[in-house]
Parts: sequence; C-alpha cells; structure tokens
Amino acid sequence: MKPLLLIFLIASTVASAQQLTQFSLHSHNRFAVNPATAGSESYIPVLFSYKQYWTGFNDAPRFQNLSAHGIISRRVGVGVKLFSYYTGPLDKSGAEIAYAYHIPVSASGAKLSFGLSGSIYQYAIDKNKVSFENPKEPLLVRLSDKMIIPDFNFGTCFYTEKAYIGISFLQLLNRKIDMMVSTLDQKQITHLLVHGGYNFIINDKFSVEPNVLVKYMPQSFFQVDIGAKFKYDYVWIGASFRTDDAISASFGFSKDNIIVGYAYDYMISGLTNYANGTHEIILGYKINPQKPKVAQL
Repeated sequence: MKPLLLIFLIASTVASAQQLTQFSLHSHNRFAVNPATAGSESYIPVLFSYKQYWTGFNDAPRFQNLSAHGIISRRVGVGVKLFSYYTGPLDKSGAEIAYAYHIPVSASGAKLSFGLSGSIYQYAIDKNKVSFENPKEPLLVRLSDKMIIPDFNFGTCFYTEKAYIGISFLQLLNRKIDMMVSTLDQKQITHLLVHGGYNFIINDKFSVEPNVLVKYMPQSFFQVDIGAKFKYDYVWIGASFRTDDAISASFGFSKDNIIVGYAYDYMISGLTNYANGTHEIILGYKINPQKPKVAQL
C-alpha cells in the first residue's frame, strides 16, 4: 500500500460526509439519530442493524449497531448503543448511553422530550492489514494504533401517537482526530439533524407514513433523505431518495414482538461506476416490561 493511499483512507473515514452513518431505515430506529427518543415507545425495542456499503468495492465500509431503550419511570427514559464502523484496516467503534426526559403537553398524549447522551469513540488501525514496499516506511512508524475520543449529543423531540418531529446535535465537542501526521487536520464535527414523520391511518390494516431526515454540517455538508413507508397489516414496503447519494427500496414486517427489515441503496453518486449498491438489514425484538406507557410515535 502506498502512503498516499493510506492517508486517503484515514481521511475519508473521518471526513465530514462519512462521520455519520447513512441509515436508510432510520424511521424504524429513531434512537439512532436522536437521544431524546429514548423511552418514547410503550415497549423496549432491542434492535440490531448491519450495513454493507458499495458491494463490489474492495474494503468497502461496513457498519454494525446494537441498541435498546425504554422508559424507567413516568417521565424518564434511558438507552444504550454499541456500534462499529470498518473500512479496510480502519475501525471506528464505540458506545453511547442516553438519558431523556418526557413532558406531557396535552391531554391527548402529545409529549415533548429532551435527551442527552455521552459517547466514547475508538479509532483504530490494524497495522497487520497495512503493507508497504519499505517496511520502515516513516508513515507506518508514526502511525498511532488507536485513539479514544469522548463526545456528547443533545436532542429534543415532539411526538404524538401518529406524528413526530425532532432535532438533534451530534458530536458536540468537535474533538480533533490526530492518529498520524499533523497535516491531517480532521475533527469530529458537530452535525445538526432534523427528522420527522406522520402516520396516515387509511383503515384498520393499511397506513402510509411519509418521513424525512435532514443532515447539516456548517460550511461543508447538507443532505435531505425523504421517503415513505406503506404498511398493510404487519407487512410494509418503502422507498426513499437521499440527495447526492442514493435511491433506496425497502421491505419488512413487524408482527407480535419481531421486527425485520431490509433496504437496498442504488448509488447515484460518483461511485455508480465502481460499486453495485449498498445493503442494510435491521432485526429487532420488542420487550414489554409493563412500565408506564408513553404515546407511540
């Protein structure tokens, strides 16, 4: 591997557009984008997500996420999340713990919640996967094996039985990521996310839920993900469009305590000629602890 290529890989992993995972199934796990939604369901959702980017592209990124959240008192919710992101020899993994406070704002069940979470990120490089023509390559000698970075996230969410709208600020500390050379001035930059949706009940079996997720990072990144989910009984299909990135098609079911979903992203960015698309799955189980209920989103 050439030194310039390794620099490119590291820089791209922590670059602005790649710092937050592109969840095509974000409407099925709102806790993944906003800590204020911890405890917003009448049950405890335990969800596992896996995303394989750019099939056909060597050492393409892979993402895994395991999360759970629930209500622990009339107004308090908590949540936990474990995640990992791999790109070739590079690994970004960590954990997050969230606290949310839910305030009733109407007799019909509408609530306003505020959430704060603390995260620990570990950036690591597997030097065994990096080879140079010169085994004493100065870049490899200076390369740090790992770096640990703490961070915080904040969000708020207004929700009713059918609708929700929230805003979150992720990676609040803007911590510098310095794993090898000073010329790579990379940071975990604060992102602003806005998400919302409304569930139109057509009849006792059929419903339509449009949803939107907006991502913004000052001076460098703006993206809109707009989509809709069509549900009949316990089966659903969906479609979405993510600006400058992908068109997504999805399907799945939610029956009794089981949640299963799949999404395929067709790339519309510059990677179209090099990759075959992206696969995402979500598997979940609903645990009902018989705690005081809050309105479902």
